[in-house]
Amino acid sequence: AEAAKSWLEGDTGADENYAEELHELFGAASARAVSRRRKLLSCYKSGSAPATRDLRSAWIAYPEYWKA
Repeated sequence: AEAAKSWLEGDTGADENYAEELHELFGAASARAVSRRRKLLSCYKSGSAPATRDLRSAWIAYPEYWKA
């Protein structure tokens, strides 16, 4: 809401600032999530189902997600 307010008030760089802020906050987590999902999807590409260890390393609720 702050970025939208700033933009409406004439701050033409508000959108870029907002994008930078999002990247700083969530960039590493998003990159990790994408990496884990790609690895999980590669199991299906080879024609097999993912093993339990693959699933656990792809889901945020499991410690294996954070170890890899």
